[in-house]
Amino acid sequence: MPEPFRLFAPPPVITEKLLLVDSDNLHLALSTAQVKQVLLNVPVRKQGAGKAAGLVDFQDMQVPVVLGNHACPALPEAIVVLFQTPALKTGMIGIACSKLPLMSAITASDWLPTTDTLPPPWQTDGKAYVYQDITYIHAVGIGRN
Repeated sequence: MPEPFRLFAPPPVITEKLLLVDSDNLHLALSTAQVKQVLLNVPVRKQGAGKAAGLVDFQDMQVPVVLGNHACPALPEAIVVLFQTPALKTGMIGIACSKLPLMSAITASDWLPTTDTLPPPWQTDGKAYVYQDITYIHAVGIGRN
């Protein structure tokens, strides 16, 4: 007679850990391997005269910040996710969040194929993850405009 715990299938193997980011109307699933840090309640300021993008100070760098599908306005305080990317001179872009990002550990079967795309400069790989009826598009990087 088999032992009781052998009657059940083993749980699926977790293949990836994601950070689920809500930024205005943009919902991103970011691999935790690409997320450098989450900065809580940090000021975001305008980049300069005539430029719409915002900046956040991080260590000895000034990291460009986006909010949703638009350049980030100056905010008194924000949650900023620092996303690593070789496409930028600083190597990072900040994503200003409308709420604290969520962590999720998923299996390969949790990914859903999607034809939804993200606005430039975001790059995707055709995968999405659905959590609480929100579809988070898998962002794998950004490209130069």
